[in-house]
Amino acid sequence: MEKKNHNALLKTISRSLIVIAMAAVLVAIPEMQMRAFLSAELAAVEESSRRAGEAAAAARAEDTPYSRRMLEIAKLEAQEAFYQKYKYRNEFHYYGQFYEMYQQVYKADTIFIGTSHASHGVNPKYIEEAYSGKGDRSFFNFSLNGSNPGYYVEWYKFFKESGYPKPRTIVYCVDWFMTDLGWLWRRKEFDSNYDCPQYIAKQLKKAEEKAIAEALETPEETEAPAEPETTAETASVSDSGEEKAWFTLEGLLTKFMNSMMIIHNRDRIPEMVSSWFDVKGDETAAETTAAETAEEELPPLPVYTHNEGIVDGTGILTDSYYKGYITWEAYYDGWTNTQNYQEYPGEWDSFVWLVEQFQKEGIEVIFIQVPEYVPGRRVPGKRDIEANERLEDFAWEHDIPFINYNAEESELNSNPDYFSDWGHMNEVGSTNFSKILIKDLEKVFKN
Repeated sequence: MEKKNHNALLKTISRSLIVIAMAAVLVAIPEMQMRAFLSAELAAVEESSRRAGEAAAAARAEDTPYSRRMLEIAKLEAQEAFYQKYKYRNEFHYYGQFYEMYQQVYKADTIFIGTSHASHGVNPKYIEEAYSGKGDRSFFNFSLNGSNPGYYVEWYKFFKESGYPKPRTIVYCVDWFMTDLGWLWRRKEFDSNYDCPQYIAKQLKKAEEKAIAEALETPEETEAPAEPETTAETASVSDSGEEKAWFTLEGLLTKFMNSMMIIHNRDRIPEMVSSWFDVKGDETAAETTAAETAEEELPPLPVYTHNEGIVDGTGILTDSYYKGYITWEAYYDGWTNTQNYQEYPGEWDSFVWLVEQFQKEGIEVIFIQVPEYVPGRRVPGKRDIEANERLEDFAWEHDIPFINYNAEESELNSNPDYFSDWGHMNEVGSTNFSKILIKDLEKVFKN
């Protein structure tokens, strides 16, 4: 009897192992296919980055108005190739922002950081339109959905690593709820994992630098990205709870889901399958290239318009993307929500460290709070007021201007037609706000 039971157990184990092996094969094959699809996608854009690298090498070898213009054109062409390849991704502004960080097409000296309230509320297009031009500033919105202070400590490491020019001014779009990790979910791995925005942008940067090195034939002369200066200093704020979150069951499951490309990119499976039947050679080249243009005259910069009407799975209007901003449109009639708020240990410390680090580096810091539809939210215990008072005290202690567009009732924070929900402005609201914002910022800029 014992022998029969033993044999039955062995059969059960063997069958289980066979089932597991078959399941692994069934997962491994589509996983390999998805990774091949994503690699081919990246390789196509790397070619544009390589051409930009060749133009950069030419500009270094002979710095002339013509070579500089050719570099500008190559940068814009590479950026357009990137857009065309990744425009169907959800939340395209994540990709566009990290592309600018590593490729430095605009090299903005006045940047915005914050949560989705800012990424959908601050539009550099209308800031530029209403800007007086005093100080000759350039603008870019690096605000990311779900970002918390602990995340921005990690983001700043990416920023330093990329070699992006040190900003003159950082406009921190602060929120009363910004220390609530249950609300603000973003982690660095969501951007740095394989095929995620920062990873892709960094690979394109490497392709460009390789092309520069090959063109100059002196690799030691090429500029390497700046090493992160914040690694040791950020150790003191690593207790924000972000790292500990990975040791929860939810955190481990999230990490596994993000590492499996067939799962992480499951919405792109139809696109992957259709790519197997694509006919090569459909893509059109730019009308002119550096080699085809007469050097006697400076060719005009290319202008690209995007009006395909692309709306991603989250309701974001991809075509509206402009220098980090993107529109989110949703029906909203002003209904009221109760918004709970929980303080997470360490997040305020991360915020304090980050702002003080900016100031140590000689960067001007300005706080703003993007308009919310104030009648549309209730916060138990008036915790929003307490949180804003803490921000006001901190700003005063650090000599930081704080423009809070929710402190008093105004057209911007009381008109439901400006919003997609109580916290996110729509296109009309963000347009009007951005034009007002730059006028207010010009009153407090120090340099």
